[in-house]
Amino acid sequence: MAPNRVILMSCGSYNPPTNLHLRMF
Repeated sequence: MAPNRVILMSCGSYNPPTNLHLRMF
């Protein structure tokens, strides 16, 4: 896994809107 993706996933677990964006990818 790329470090950037891990950071995005961590932010997504704390921010519901970001989590929705991660599901789109």
